Amino acid sequence: MNRLWHHLMGIPAFLLVLAWLMVIITLGTLAQAHMPLIQAQTHYFEAPIFWLAGIIPTPGLPLLLIYMAASLLNQLTTKPFTLKTSGTWLAHAGVLLLIASGLAALTAQYGYVVAVEGTPTRLWQAEGATETTPPAEWPTQGLLPFTVTV
Repeated sequence: MNRLWHHLMGIPAFLLVLAWLMVIITLGTLAQAHMPLIQAQTHYFEAPIFWLAGIIPTPGLPLLLIYMAASLLNQLTTKPFTLKTSGTWLAHAGVLLLIASGLAALTAQYGYVVAVEGTPTRLWQAEGATETTPPAEWPTQGLLPFTVTV
């Protein structure tokens, strides 16, 4: 079991995941030129399972980020913290914060505050289903816990 864990959390497996992450990001970036932006982002960057050629299930971006975070945490917990390794710990902690923010963004709701200049408002609206949906048709999400004045 320990040997399997060592292989799963080792650097070669991490580099393979990093390479697959680059492939998904490249495919998603190229796809944004041929399909609506929101649809491409959902298909390539938010789905936990990425279907290669529509038939082969592969790990999607959220699963890859979770694996990378687990692997980095494993590397941090197996190496002792000393003055010599403090730079490595700091770099790993920074990457973990970036991964955590990327995972948190997957649960975020995107929207806009609609306001008339000089008039305070608390109303916000969600993005439309496509980038061509006019703002008047965006669903109203509710009230912000604070007031915004433009």
